[in-house]
Amino acid sequence: MAKRGSRAGKKVQERRAAQALKKDLQEAVNFGGNGWSAATPSEKRGYVWWPNLDTSKELPPYTRTAILRKARWADAEVGLVRRAVSGLADLVGYQCPQAETGDPEWDAAAEQAVLRRWNNPLAFDVAGKMDAWSWQIALTRCRFRDGDNLTALGQSGSGGAMMQFYESHQIDTGDKQKVKGLYDGVYVGKGGKHLGYNIVGTKLDGSKVNTKLDARDVIYHADFERPGRVREVSKLAHAISNIVDIIEILADTKHGIKIAAQLGVVMTTQAGHGGSQMSETLAAFLAKQGVGENSAGDEMEVNLDEIMRGGRSQSLPAGADMKVLQDSRPHPNQLDLLRWLVRDIAWGAGVAPEILWEQAGLGSAATRYLMAETRRWIENQQRVQRQACQRMWTYTLGAEIKAGRVPMPTSERWWQCKWIPQADMTIDRGRDGALEIQQIDKGLLTYQESYAKRGKDWQEEFVQLAKEKAMMEELGISGSDLTAREA
Repeated sequence: MAKRGSRAGKKVQERRAAQALKKDLQEAVNFGGNGWSAATPSEKRGYVWWPNLDTSKELPPYTRTAILRKARWADAEVGLVRRAVSGLADLVGYQCPQAETGDPEWDAAAEQAVLRRWNNPLAFDVAGKMDAWSWQIALTRCRFRDGDNLTALGQSGSGGAMMQFYESHQIDTGDKQKVKGLYDGVYVGKGGKHLGYNIVGTKLDGSKVNTKLDARDVIYHADFERPGRVREVSKLAHAISNIVDIIEILADTKHGIKIAAQLGVVMTTQAGHGGSQMSETLAAFLAKQGVGENSAGDEMEVNLDEIMRGGRSQSLPAGADMKVLQDSRPHPNQLDLLRWLVRDIAWGAGVAPEILWEQAGLGSAATRYLMAETRRWIENQQRVQRQACQRMWTYTLGAEIKAGRVPMPTSERWWQCKWIPQADMTIDRGRDGALEIQQIDKGLLTYQESYAKRGKDWQEEFVQLAKEKAMMEELGISGSDLTAREA
């Protein structure tokens, strides 16, 4: 029944495509094509099938889930995809909060209270598996692979903020197919606003349970390329077909190489010997010479296994020749095709192919440009990540204030903070450092920006520098003295 239904569905799609092609051809005739070749159907090209221009309907739940399954398979089985998911998520990294209300003492108390919970997985995560930093990596990794994820906000027994992480497949309609306003696990309101989410879980007995979470109680994390969509698709959607092609090409090529490796040499004659194997051909030849198991004479004992081993020289009958099989796979054209497929996957993910594949042959200038472009991509991804981080900071800090572990703020913008990413990577630390010193001297770069590039809080560093300077003056030690001792 499933196969017949599948064939019937395919016929329906083919019929609709034919009807759409006929309609487009008629419109092209009526309006003369308007000269736009991109809009004019041609018998020389295949018909482009994109049935829905309504963004909210272009990604139905079945399509999104089918892509999700393939993306998870690829992430589990293909190293290139793991690099495109986990490797790129590690490049984005995590960000640390820096309170900025203008009250240094209150800012320090706020940061200390929040980080006390964020650094402890048991105080941050209901499951006790992630701290705030691994949570940020998980946000990005799951967004790349699945398209979206959800973090539910809750509280501990002491009133502290805690979270529970839900992956994309857990946001689902479940058995609530006829609930008004519920589409693909999301309760959708006016203008496409998310009002809530349906979480599907599994009990110990295997039964399903549905839980509705209000949007104000969760952090829904996605980067909407099309704002009209209800949910986002995997960042690997464009790459799935190419990934499958790569796996099949490599599998077929490896299989051919293995077969060729098993047939090391062949013996040929002018008259031919039929389809017998090398060992059978050699055994028959030796038998005719009166040598071996099948010979009539016993003048010479010959072990066929010994003859087939390397390091021995054997004579051949007249007209016979022994050839070594030389396998040329993978062919250069195959390698070029694989490189092209990898480039298509990388550019679709938003990064240069050298970030995912290989950097051989790049000069220093090209490498610097590549790093600058990658830096721009990382900043865009961190901007998306900060939306979730800011919500978590505000919720955690608000819970600490309510519990009395942080004094009441004096600023109306008590939730305001900056986010410090991990240190930038560089291929020339000395050159970049000298340039930063010049920019600071000329007022083109602030100390805050300079320390942020190293993943440090400039205020904390200034306080530490002041302490060290005061201690050195108290002990009568200068910087030159320390340099001399090290030398």
